Amino acid sequence: MNFIAIILCVSLFGFSSAVAQPGTVDSLESILDEVSGSDRIPVLARLAEELQREQPAAAIRYSSQALALLERYPDRALQVDVLFNKTWAHYSLNEYDSLLTHAHKIRQIARATGRPEYRVRALLLAARFYRQRGEYEQGIARLDSALTLNIEQTNFLQPLILNELGSICRRQGRSKEALEYHQQALEVMNQLNDRAGIATTLGYIGIMHDIMAHYDEALRAHQQALELREELNDQRGVAASLTNIGIIYQKLANYDDALDFYERAKQVWDRMGLKAQQAATLNNMGAVYELQRLYKKALEHYREAFTIWDELDDRYSVSIALSNMGAIHMHLGEYRPALEFQQRALQNRQMIGDQYGSASTLLDIAEVYHKRGMPDSALVAARQSLALAEETGSWSLLRDIHEMLFTIFEAQQEYEQALSHFRSFKTAEDSIFNSERQSVIAELQEQYRTREQQQRIELLQQTQEVQSLWLGILVGGVILVTSILGLLYNRYKLRQRAHEALEQLHKTEIEKAELRTKAAEAISNYFQAENERKTQELEAARELQLSLLPSEVPQPATAEISAFMQTAAEVGGDYYDFFPSGDESLTIVLGDATGHGTKAGTLVTATKSLLNLLAREENLVTILQRTSHGLKKMNFRKLYMAMALVRLKDHTIELAGAGIPPALLYRANTRKVEQIPLKGMPLAGVPEYPYRQTTITVEEGDALLLATDGLPELTNEEGLMFGYERMPRILMKCAEESPEQIIHRYREEAKRWLNGTPQQDDFTFIALKIKG
Repeated sequence: MNFIAIILCVSLFGFSSAVAQPGTVDSLESILDEVSGSDRIPVLARLAEELQREQPAAAIRYSSQALALLERYPDRALQVDVLFNKTWAHYSLNEYDSLLTHAHKIRQIARATGRPEYRVRALLLAARFYRQRGEYEQGIARLDSALTLNIEQTNFLQPLILNELGSICRRQGRSKEALEYHQQALEVMNQLNDRAGIATTLGYIGIMHDIMAHYDEALRAHQQALELREELNDQRGVAASLTNIGIIYQKLANYDDALDFYERAKQVWDRMGLKAQQAATLNNMGAVYELQRLYKKALEHYREAFTIWDELDDRYSVSIALSNMGAIHMHLGEYRPALEFQQRALQNRQMIGDQYGSASTLLDIAEVYHKRGMPDSALVAARQSLALAEETGSWSLLRDIHEMLFTIFEAQQEYEQALSHFRSFKTAEDSIFNSERQSVIAELQEQYRTREQQQRIELLQQTQEVQSLWLGILVGGVILVTSILGLLYNRYKLRQRAHEALEQLHKTEIEKAELRTKAAEAISNYFQAENERKTQELEAARELQLSLLPSEVPQPATAEISAFMQTAAEVGGDYYDFFPSGDESLTIVLGDATGHGTKAGTLVTATKSLLNLLAREENLVTILQRTSHGLKKMNFRKLYMAMALVRLKDHTIELAGAGIPPALLYRANTRKVEQIPLKGMPLAGVPEYPYRQTTITVEEGDALLLATDGLPELTNEEGLMFGYERMPRILMKCAEESPEQIIHRYREEAKRWLNGTPQQDDFTFIALKIKG
């Protein structure tokens, strides 16, 4: 299955950052009922802008009413705004011809007024039209002109131009250039504080990281985009982010989660009636079923996606569906229809200039020829694919092509060529040439050498038989005695050479056995030393982890507090601390570092040092941001710190979080448990992340519980997870007891759940009970 078929059918439609807010739309419609004449025009324009993505048909209706009034009350600026927003509403309904029609109208207004910003909008619309038709050079030419005309570099048009350039580069297989354009667009969006635009651009950046196999960066970008879109109630954007996250899970072979995200996205597309997006999600679901070898189910989804895309005349997406259906037929051993579908896909992709897609389809064609026993045709297709892939610079595609060429040459017993492509395959799979890869190649080399020697022996034996046959035919006369003697001598030499070759083969096998024995001894010694080193490292890390904890738990006048941490066999990075202030407030810290061993311990040490300086800052958000900034500058690669901050003063509690499980608050007067979210990116991740602070008032008998994810994500002997939903239920049963007894209850629940299974991660609790 070609994963680019999944990635490239995810669309983040439209440039506009407008997101329909129900309250805003209702207010505007109320105002519209109260005004008349020219006063209706700005209200209609604003309604069209708000609804262009969520309710495009309504946006078109309001735009048409505004344009009709503008004929009676001319206003060129409003007319351009209305035409621009109406165009994107048409685009949301896949009515692509309207892009060029409205671009022409805006260009006429630009000529009449001499306003370059109107001309820039017209060029943007035309570029999107040509991109949709696969005429990429036409689109780039118009975007270059737009950049030249757009003198002000920080207006809302600049990031739209940059994102469109990135999208075209992506379709041309120019991944690095595409990512650079989207990152430039994000910088401008941040300067403009355009949150919806930031979410859209993060989605583009996530897709590019996905294509380049940077899955951690891709997932981080899509999750940030999803959070922003949920806050903005951007249903279309939420569905796009859900789809993108599903793609990442699919590539990580987490198929159940992938299908869950796709299904959630499809429900949104169905509700909004957006066919192109429905088709994209159906295609993605088909890919998951294909990976699970549920081929008939996958083919049903691909056919449904193809039917929709074909009705929309979307050539780019149609070629994806054709290629996917061809792959299914190949899996089923139906090579003739498989080849027909792939050749149709290739014609489409070549017609629209899709180099990456063409390379991928040629690789699929090579595989079909190989399975049909047509090595020459397979080799031609694979080499054509390699030439295109080298231009796009995609490591994942290059890896697959070299693997196919390796398979073809190996089947033809051309071992030198096979070994060359095997090396290229390993290089593409892992850019660092390590000893493990070297040993694999060496072993394969030795295997091929042995095969060549065996072939040489067989050839010599065949030659010997031929010589024997001729010897029998020529025996008959004295005249042939000399020839016979020569043949006998030649036969003797052949036997001698065959015997030497057999001895050499035997010697090679003995050498290989000795090398394997030495290698096994070396590996055994290495692992023994490594185990001893890791044991010492874990013990040192555990001592470091425990030494960083406070020696005693403070007991303020208004609350009783208890804390507990239980470490796992492999040391993690849980951490808690208390910082009393002169104003009789107490700041409580609960942290959970990623990773294990001394790396996590080092991150905890750095965090504690920073908090010693920052914990008494007035604002908890400031503490999180400055701590994150400090850790980021220390350059802990791929290490992050999840954290909860709680400040207690009298009967007021302030909370702020950075990716830690929600705090549980038991209200004594209602006897109910509330969950207080502590969402946010972990520290040392995204710079200047907008963390949130929550303030609550508590009464006598209220209880607050903080915990790391060690207990809710604890796995028992059956592979089942303890689960976050159990946490508030346990607190309901013991909230009226002391903090120490509350923590004891959770420890007992963990012990029962494990039932002797080793603990996988640290778990830490801080419980406090409000006094009178």
